[in-house]
Amino acid sequence: MNFKFPLVAFLVFCSSTVLGQQQLKYSPLLNDQLRKIAAKQESIFIVAVKNQKQFADSVQKTAGIQVVALYEPAGVFFVKSTFSIINSLSSWDNILFIDLNRKPFEELFTGTIDNATNAVNKIQNVYPVYNGNGIILGIKENNFDTTDIDFKNRVLVNPAASATITSHASVMGTIAAGSGNSWFATKAAAWGAKIVSSSFANLFPDNNNFYQQYGVSVQNHSYGTGIENYYGAEAMAFDLFAINNPSILPVFSSGNSGTQTSPSGVYNTINGFANLTGNFKMAKNIITVGATDSFYTIAPLSSKGPAYDGRIKPELVAQGEDGSSGAAALVSGVAVALQHAYKSLNNNNLPPSTLIKTILINSADDIGAPEVDFRSGFGSLNAFKAMQTLTNGNFISGSVIQSQSQNYNLTIPTGIKKLKITIAWNDPPAVVNASKALVNDLDVELINSSTFERWHPWALSSFPHIDSLLLPAKRRRDSLNTIEQITIDNPEAGNYIININGIVVSTASQSFSFVWQMDVDNNFEWNYPTQTDPVLAGEQNILRWKSTLAATSGSLQVSIDNGNSWQVINSSIDLSKGYFKWNAPIIFSKALLKFTDGNTEFVSDTFIISKPLSLSVGFNCTDSFMLYWKKITGISHYKVYKLGNQYLEPLFSIPDTSVVLQKNINSSLFYAVAPVLVNKEGVKSFTINYTTQGVQCFIKSFFVEKINNTALVHLQLGALYGVVKIGLQKIKNLDTLTIQTVNSPNTLDFTFTDNQLLAGLTQYRIYLETTGGTRIYSDIAPLYFAAENELFVYPNPVKRGARAIVVLNEKHTGQLQLTDLFGRIIQNWLVTTDQIPIPTARLQSGMYLLRLADFRKKIKTGRLIVY
Repeated sequence: MNFKFPLVAFLVFCSSTVLGQQQLKYSPLLNDQLRKIAAKQESIFIVAVKNQKQFADSVQKTAGIQVVALYEPAGVFFVKSTFSIINSLSSWDNILFIDLNRKPFEELFTGTIDNATNAVNKIQNVYPVYNGNGIILGIKENNFDTTDIDFKNRVLVNPAASATITSHASVMGTIAAGSGNSWFATKAAAWGAKIVSSSFANLFPDNNNFYQQYGVSVQNHSYGTGIENYYGAEAMAFDLFAINNPSILPVFSSGNSGTQTSPSGVYNTINGFANLTGNFKMAKNIITVGATDSFYTIAPLSSKGPAYDGRIKPELVAQGEDGSSGAAALVSGVAVALQHAYKSLNNNNLPPSTLIKTILINSADDIGAPEVDFRSGFGSLNAFKAMQTLTNGNFISGSVIQSQSQNYNLTIPTGIKKLKITIAWNDPPAVVNASKALVNDLDVELINSSTFERWHPWALSSFPHIDSLLLPAKRRRDSLNTIEQITIDNPEAGNYIININGIVVSTASQSFSFVWQMDVDNNFEWNYPTQTDPVLAGEQNILRWKSTLAATSGSLQVSIDNGNSWQVINSSIDLSKGYFKWNAPIIFSKALLKFTDGNTEFVSDTFIISKPLSLSVGFNCTDSFMLYWKKITGISHYKVYKLGNQYLEPLFSIPDTSVVLQKNINSSLFYAVAPVLVNKEGVKSFTINYTTQGVQCFIKSFFVEKINNTALVHLQLGALYGVVKIGLQKIKNLDTLTIQTVNSPNTLDFTFTDNQLLAGLTQYRIYLETTGGTRIYSDIAPLYFAAENELFVYPNPVKRGARAIVVLNEKHTGQLQLTDLFGRIIQNWLVTTDQIPIPTARLQSGMYLLRLADFRKKIKTGRLIVY
């Protein structure tokens, strides 16, 4: 057991340099808060001690202090007391370090999921088998929606999860491990992995039993506290955790404080640098991820390095628009896919976390300042290059002892544009509040066997001045970082030696991983679209490629007739950008793209340009239901999908645009449909739950409204399949009277008028008469209803510009919040009734989240899809 008491806060055990003044035992955060804390104010404190038993015994004899938790692997206690008492205890020789407990917060981001930015789409196309199956991903923050169909039957429910469910946590789970059941854009790198949540109320690693019981091997941390530039208790604990659990990789967001200045540390006068949010992100044996937009520009709000002691942070960046939460989740998902590939190729064994970390870093695309910098680290995630590195076996794991060198031979063929080598190791934890975190110092050096020319790794100036932090990287020996990288442009062909030297190894030995990558000269690769990527007709699509061509520009063309003829999109694209914004034509067709550099052509995979279908419900009767969609010119048939045990499964293909399904053989509630053109599918529709579309047995909507002294009865049918007559009935005092009828109806929308309003309760209902003489009755008006404790949205999906209605089973007093898929608040409503209209005219097509909180803090959530 790690925790011997209920977790509220932590106290840390570690060894430390003897401190001359009591205040030097305080963390920089506590030092900063001294003038703000009242002497008798009770708080939770973090304290580092030399001897756990001695401290526990002493606390029992001291009034006014209570131990509330213990993190055993690092000897971490949590105590509740006042500052005046803690201040008096700081003179104890047994106490080494004192800190305040902090409350974490979700690091929200905005924007859209774009799997192509970091080539996640390409591993899904080329390596579809490596989807995280058999790997467990941990999401440490608030809890996610375990009923989300993108996680169906892949959630491990456990008591360590928070009782609070948030859309942020659900989005993080979707970015890392979404299945694509809802829509194609929710399919992540680790769509086959299982996921498990644990609360971030505990800022330390979870209980060891949690990791062992659920088998977590990657854990995502998309949260932060304030800017904290010191090696605190949590940083030490995560470094120790990685040493004790060498196959588990913790992934952290860098934070969303990129424009701020650190309140403490040697960088406290430099704006826009050294602003990572939380001392746990100062750990050496984790990976910290910053954010870019879809065009590889560092997001201004993404927190920057260096770490408190000048180390390179963040190590990596990924697409996350204006925040780092999603960027970290994206990297976590790719890390899971890499672990799956390694297990499949290595007798079901998990790789060391240093290997996955090193592969991710070495395969990253250099952006920003050349080689490495404090904004983008070692570059932007390239999931495909990472998977290539692993499956090609371009890595070695080894170890060294003090003063030992390990040499490895590497042969470089002709035609290599760039060689890149990276080494990383999990370093023993430093003492809390150490001025420098590095304990074991390894050096890597590359040597040309023929010429004996030597190359050192790239290193940055960490001197605390803005000019120094902006200096380009230089080659030199690095005695600060646990990651070292060497690159060579246009290396000579021949034999090389990779020399790894144990400069300082204070432990019995130090294990490490190193990987290499050789980029071929004069090469061009399409990254998007691949043959499995949807290209949306009539919308802007971002075409992507990787190039080592000597040319700087060329012609971009498209063909919709299998390459028989080509239309120029742009005659002079900027090749160095790696992307081009293209408004696809409004067609449904197969297509090819071609980049032309003089006489050399590079043709993409065949892909489909299409719009997503809109799937609707015609009727939902006792024994059957009807689905229908609009016909697309030139499409011969459509494929209907149902949600199976975990994923969407093809049900059948039909040439028609509607289908009636019998409930006794179709138990699934969720369905989607895709157009098919010559054995290639277009974009699937959003997946709908046919029971929540506001359609009963033929009746899509039926409600009554009072205008002055007139009742207007509105009826909308889902279909006229077999309906020969419609009747409106009025019910008063248990008497039922048919007041209007429509024979042979030929439209789906009706409005009936009743000018004879009666005092008291008046009820209305509709009956439909079919060709067989059967009568189908509506519910008694008002039609809107919801099962208890449900947030019901009708219609859903809703056409943009139309009005959706949130219907509750009773009147509520509280607040309804509409957010986009990534947590950005679109609109709030004060709720005082049981029906809330949602205007959609200003909403873009896509999926939105609804969250209802009443004043009793009871939470209800739902989704709204606009098309």
